[in-house]
Amino acid sequence: MVNKKSIRIKAFSLMFFFFTMMPIVAVSAADGEVLQEESLKAENIEAQTEESVAFVSESETATISTTLENEESITEVDMSKKTKETSDISKETNAQKSNLIPSTTVNHFYDEDDLYVLSHLIYGESGGESDKCQIAVGSVVLNRVKSKYFPNTIKDVAFAKGQYACTWDGNFDKTPDKRAIENARYLLENGSQLPDGVVFQAGFKQGRVYDVIDGVYFCYGKYY
Repeated sequence: MVNKKSIRIKAFSLMFFFFTMMPIVAVSAADGEVLQEESLKAENIEAQTEESVAFVSESETATISTTLENEESITEVDMSKKTKETSDISKETNAQKSNLIPSTTVNHFYDEDDLYVLSHLIYGESGGESDKCQIAVGSVVLNRVKSKYFPNTIKDVAFAKGQYACTWDGNFDKTPDKRAIENARYLLENGSQLPDGVVFQAGFKQGRVYDVIDGVYFCYGKYY
């Protein structure tokens, strides 16, 4: 015969165990769900953070790229402006020199006024003489320009008081022929063909004679 008291004790023990463990199981399950939920949240946060970082990185890269492109564009514009300015300066300089004719020996630039004055003086003083005489007449003018004892421009030498008769007798105003012009141009481009000290020309001696050409005396100055 089964002991009823023993059965009751076992039943009571089972019930006590059941009601004691249920809250623990419930809490464990709840804790597991909470942990799982928190884990999912953490993963979502990490994913969002990575996306944000990637977005920021892409944005920064785009900004840096745009900035560099802008700086390169500015640099190109500046270089273009500088190139244009340099070109303009060069054009302006060339334009200023366009009216000047380079001298290969005298080592300076002469202008059309110099050619005008020298060719008129050569023609006025020796228009009917040989090329050798005309070259010598023009050489005396250039030697005077170089000398510290005479004016330092062709025009001032030609029109110095009492020096060249053609400037007051009307012969200077005559139109020079092609030969006189070419002889004047040759002198301006190649320099004097006489020694530097030969600064006088006349129909008579004026110091130590260097040469006599077509009856014209070419003489040294007293300081040479």
